[in-house]
Amino acid sequence: MGRFIKLFSTFVLISIGCSDYNLKSYEEPSSTPIEAPNIEVSPSSLNFGTLNADGEVSLKTITIKNKGTDTLNIASADLSNTSTVYTLSNLSVDKLEPDEEAYIIVMYNPETYSTDNNSVVITSDDPEDSFVSVPLLGDSEAPVISIDPDSYDFENVLVGCDDDLDVTVSNVGNVDLTIDQISYYVTYPADFAIEEYEDAYGPLPWVLEPGDSVIVEVEYYPSDVDLDSGILEVYSNDPYTPIASATQEAEGIYSSTYEESHKQEEIDSVDILFVIDNSCSMNDKQTQLANNFDIFMNVFDTSGIDYQIGFITTDDSDMAGSLITTATPDPVAEVAQIIDDIGTRGSATERGLYYSYYALQTGYDFGPGSDFWRTDAKLVIIYVSDEDDSSSGITPTSIKSYTVGAKGGADYVIAHAVAGDYPGGCTTNGGAAEGLEYYTVVSYLNGAFLSICQDDWGTPLEILANESILKSSFTLDREPVEETIVVVVDGVEESNWTYDSETNAINFAEGYAPAAGVSILISYSPISDCPENTEDTGA
Repeated sequence: MGRFIKLFSTFVLISIGCSDYNLKSYEEPSSTPIEAPNIEVSPSSLNFGTLNADGEVSLKTITIKNKGTDTLNIASADLSNTSTVYTLSNLSVDKLEPDEEAYIIVMYNPETYSTDNNSVVITSDDPEDSFVSVPLLGDSEAPVISIDPDSYDFENVLVGCDDDLDVTVSNVGNVDLTIDQISYYVTYPADFAIEEYEDAYGPLPWVLEPGDSVIVEVEYYPSDVDLDSGILEVYSNDPYTPIASATQEAEGIYSSTYEESHKQEEIDSVDILFVIDNSCSMNDKQTQLANNFDIFMNVFDTSGIDYQIGFITTDDSDMAGSLITTATPDPVAEVAQIIDDIGTRGSATERGLYYSYYALQTGYDFGPGSDFWRTDAKLVIIYVSDEDDSSSGITPTSIKSYTVGAKGGADYVIAHAVAGDYPGGCTTNGGAAEGLEYYTVVSYLNGAFLSICQDDWGTPLEILANESILKSSFTLDREPVEETIVVVVDGVEESNWTYDSETNAINFAEGYAPAAGVSILISYSPISDCPENTEDTGA
């Protein structure tokens, strides 16, 4: 046994002696370190807290340190998104030796009410951590304006009709919103408008607490066929949107055309009351009237109309002379005598409206009254004066109300005037003061207003006679859109007319009243076709 152990030991020793060919020797690790940069960023995140968006700013610093043993190269330091509420300063250096530091200043400047998240991403040649992210967190407080709807199209609205829109202005922020100005801009013509908002909310400025709102009503009323637009601007203390706006668009269109026919009816009888100024300045004018009255009478003589003509003065409601009728042997001569008797020795305070009003009263001893005008005849009043009316208590409205009521409608009464030009009066042939009151009563009763300063009274008197026996005003069935009115007389389109919205009538100009028996066709788009307006909400 001992011999075996000895031999085995010898074999082991021999085997070890051959290890150069079979085993690699063990080497101890080197003690020399590998050089490399090592980035360290602090703090690991930035919380700016809550700031007021109206100019409040916060600055915080990020420190970058090289804790390695080799140069650290910093390639970039950028925000992870393009939010404008955070801004970065430039790196103080872009290379850091071991133990050196660099700095980045981060500024938070909120623009409106929001929570603002972002990150600063730093890129370097750190072999183990080449991208380092520093989260940024900030909150803000601010008034925030909201306008709803911020755009709206009314689309098509009939001309002469209207449509409304409620624009809601709200504070969706977290502090008070102050509205200090509201403006509205429109295309011409101004078919858009905003209602009187201060009637509902009081004068500006308005203070809206968070969650509160006001309504500004926009109205569209097209006056023509065209595209229209409006811009509502609201000025407030919203730091991000100090001027908020809302736009509106629309287009005016016409409704379907409505047609109505009229006929110039022949008048069987007419009662004419001349009211003659008998003041001292009227001598030449009275002479003109007397010398040309045959032209006036000729219209009646050839028409076969039953007439009676009476005369009063501007200072007396009693009849001057006798009535001129179809039975008068020589009407022209009789009128010349009446005018001569009237003379020019009357009051210098002309009150033609006053005395014509009382001359036509029935049941009182003021003048001819019902003894003059007949219930079945058309009533015509003709004022002749070179001064304006100075009546006390009697106005053009008084004349209109009484005569239209007494005759049973505006179709059976008319007023004319030969007076001083309106406006301004006239200076030729003795001159005349402006006949404003006479002009007004003539306008109310759809008559002719002629200048008293003319050289030749023949044509004016002919016009007065024709206008007295022909209807010059035609009341419409429905209220029209004025721009759409077309008037055709006896098959020919006529332009010598005006529309009176107060009476809803077509009034032919002096001398253009349609002839007896002629047909008048009037077409237009009615305003009454407007749909019932329901307020739009923008929904």
